[in-house]
Amino acid sequence: MGQRDAELHGPRSLAIGASTLMPRALVAVLCLSAFGPYLVGPLRVEQIVVYGLAAVVVPFAFPFFRAIVLRLVAPWALFVLISLVAVISPVTASLPWDRGSLMASADNLLLPVAILLTLACLVRPSTATTALNTAGAVIVWGAAVNAVLSIIQSMTPALNPLLRYFWSSSPESLSTAEHAATMGRYSGIFNQPAEAGLVYSLALFLAIYLYRKRTTVLLFVILVLCIGGAFTVSKVFVLAGLPLGVYYLWRSVAPSRKIWLLLIVPVTAALLTSSGFFQNWDGFDYLIRLLTPPADQSLLEFYTAGRWNEDSAIMMVMSAVLSASPWVGVGLAGLAVPYDSAWTEAIIVAGLLGVVCVAATYLAILWIARHTQDPQRRRLAFMVAIMLIGASFGIPSLTVNRSTTLIWVVVTLLILAVGAERSEDSDYAGTLAGRPGSPWQLTVDRRRRTPLPEAGSTVPAPDPVSGSPSRTARSPG
Repeated sequence: MGQRDAELHGPRSLAIGASTLMPRALVAVLCLSAFGPYLVGPLRVEQIVVYGLAAVVVPFAFPFFRAIVLRLVAPWALFVLISLVAVISPVTASLPWDRGSLMASADNLLLPVAILLTLACLVRPSTATTALNTAGAVIVWGAAVNAVLSIIQSMTPALNPLLRYFWSSSPESLSTAEHAATMGRYSGIFNQPAEAGLVYSLALFLAIYLYRKRTTVLLFVILVLCIGGAFTVSKVFVLAGLPLGVYYLWRSVAPSRKIWLLLIVPVTAALLTSSGFFQNWDGFDYLIRLLTPPADQSLLEFYTAGRWNEDSAIMMVMSAVLSASPWVGVGLAGLAVPYDSAWTEAIIVAGLLGVVCVAATYLAILWIARHTQDPQRRRLAFMVAIMLIGASFGIPSLTVNRSTTLIWVVVTLLILAVGAERSEDSDYAGTLAGRPGSPWQLTVDRRRRTPLPEAGSTVPAPDPVSGSPSRTARSPG
């Protein structure tokens, strides 16, 4: 009986495996490219990969586009369109700040659209969960390798000449990562410690999602990621990613594994502390100060470094933009000032209408979590959504450099998986990869109907007790 089942289901399993091979490979390439260096000028590996794939795929996207992805595409695309209004009709009021880089800002806003369209064409909703597992593994182990690089970076500056090719398009200039290293903050290949904290948080959630049933692997990965996250001294990781990860871990693992966690985690922390590992790290005091706010400052003022104070520099910039062009901002190029939050970027680039679009995008990510049926994937989606929204007040969490690719790949696969759950026929994805005759289709995964028997042949009849077919009935002659 087992052999017969293997004969029946073997070809089907092979077909399904083949049909998931291409999207899994492309998702892996997309995620790996986010860890790549700058190549020529301001051009990174991920930009070549993302835009190259989009240029091939997007012309085929619209006839096969999944409507559910519009929940993310529509608000973000509207954000991009609004940012073009002030480019066509520049703000007449004079602002005391220089305009920003049009190409860099366009990349920040268009990269999410390219990822959404590409994955909506290449990944069938019925295989989105498998693709998510692949993306998660790449992100988890990529972040773990980056954590090891951060540890080495904290021990010796000999690694810096290599890392400069990942930090900036001008390796000879002083980068944000090098400036942060003078305070004991190490972020590996990521130029901004906050961006590294965002990636470590995402990797921590994905590690719990993927390895919750493999205690040894999970504990090892969590340890490495937490060390890497701590070395960034990023508020995104310390105040958002790590607490959310602890809660997610406790809710996700089986009761028997919770006992191991209660035993192993304190012991590991005690061993690291007694070994002097963290005390020898030159950023340890900076981390302790982050965890012990002074009494003469409010928590909001301390943890935002005064960015949201009434007289802060960024508040002055936003106030000036709202006075000059409240509805559409100054346009896609923005201003040559640091964007310390997603809301700062939205106001400067697209005004109050841009704020509405960005808020709608975050709400759409929450919608994904709310409508995910699988319990473990629903927890993952909620953790990602809450982390992105919380981080948005200290960093543009949807558009910050190379982490943009990783975040939007995960978010897009999560919404495609929701599409599979809501679809009555998930064998056909409604995408290029799932339509018969598509150039992207490796196998046509149709619902097969049982062929009509020939005259005189023996056909199975249902057993009256079990309902399983018997071998005694004959078809009419």
